[in-house]
Amino acid sequence: MSVFYGNVHKGVLKLGGGEVVSVGPAGKLHGYLAGMKGSVKLTVAKFERTRSNRQNRWLWGVAYQLLADHTGHDKDEIHEWVKDAIGLRKEIRYKDADGKEHTQFIIRSTTEYSTSEMKTFMEMLQQWAVSELGVVVPDPNEVDPESKDFGPR
Repeated sequence: MSVFYGNVHKGVLKLGGGEVVSVGPAGKLHGYLAGMKGSVKLTVAKFERTRSNRQNRWLWGVAYQLLADHTGHDKDEIHEWVKDAIGLRKEIRYKDADGKEHTQFIIRSTTEYSTSEMKTFMEMLQQWAVSELGVVVPDPNEVDPESKDFGPR
């Protein structure tokens, strides 16, 4: 991720190095910049696709179903339990009323995960399920998430 600093004047973004960011008049960015004036910070990061439908079907249709069957909890409870145990965290920084800085970590929603983050989460879930509950959750390529038969293909 890269951060650039600049100024907006009359809807035109000029970065610190003198570069002008040109955007078409019909675009969302143009409309956003038109309402700004003064110093700005532009953050640019590589685009990553969010988790795939297949990953999500495996999570809810295979992994959570097996854990629900094993524990007697419903899949929503399993989801919250697993997220609390192994979910990816996001750092939140803030200052309290006295100006003291604090950092807190919150659990990210799996809907925010990129495909690579979701793959990591799925692998961690499999390891956690074995170590915590003694449940072997099959790899995504070993099962059809649409089927209720979670044995090898």
